[in-house]
Amino acid sequence: MKKLLILSSDLPKKPNVIYHLTKELTNASFLAIATTYTHIAIELNQEKGDAQIYIDAKVADIDCVYFRMWSQFHPMSVALARLLAAKKILFVNSDVGISTSDDKSYDYCSLYNEVPLPKTIIAYPKWLIENSHILESSLKYPFILKASNGKMGKDNYLITKSEDIKKSLKDYDSRELFCVQEFIPNDFDYRIVVIGSKARQAYIRTRDPKSHSHLNNASQGASKTIVSLKSIPHLCTLAEKAAKILHREISGIDIVTNTKSKATYILEVNSSPSLPYKETLKMIHTYLAKKLL
Repeated sequence: MKKLLILSSDLPKKPNVIYHLTKELTNASFLAIATTYTHIAIELNQEKGDAQIYIDAKVADIDCVYFRMWSQFHPMSVALARLLAAKKILFVNSDVGISTSDDKSYDYCSLYNEVPLPKTIIAYPKWLIENSHILESSLKYPFILKASNGKMGKDNYLITKSEDIKKSLKDYDSRELFCVQEFIPNDFDYRIVVIGSKARQAYIRTRDPKSHSHLNNASQGASKTIVSLKSIPHLCTLAEKAAKILHREISGIDIVTNTKSKATYILEVNSSPSLPYKETLKMIHTYLAKKLL
């Protein structure tokens, strides 16, 4: 029986994504095992010319690994990806073995001049505070300040005046990297789910106007409405291109359209997207199952 290891930041407990993926993937042909990065270990034995992967105290015999939230456990993730490549064991997403980061700063610099991005400045807090005049002249108010490693809409601020910069950054470590971007006027954004380098699902995320939030993240309370891929072919092509550049077979690409200029921009290429629909889980199940054939 083929075995798939799903790695994430949480153990598989109902109702989280890992729990449902594990249930969906386990059948007569495949066994899905889910655990966290802190539950695994690597043993390298040069005398035997072999290497073992442990899950807790047991050696794991696995045929494929699906990495989620890997940047939160960067050293172990990259080391494991290198080992898997050496042992010719399949893994998803393959950018884990190629890049050293899946932070926004890495993504933006990789995608620069390849897909449309908002004007962006990447720097540490001290520089941003001391050079706020550059932000003001280059980006204009309002603009977005967000942590490079931020997830689920957290550590994301709308800056409307100079005092907001220092106030927003005051509790962060000096080594916390930030991305500052021009604010794109919008009423909603698109989340396009790419699986196997193809756009498989799309939905609109619309923030509650009563919340006074600038975020369209579903994790921050925005509503979701599925849309036909055929109605947005140009956005699907854009999402697929971004995912391909970053070597992410499973990802969620956030795209926004400027309500004034109608120009389109990629905001994020999420390597571990939330999976709010059963259809999405089934698509990932099908893709991962094919990897094990």
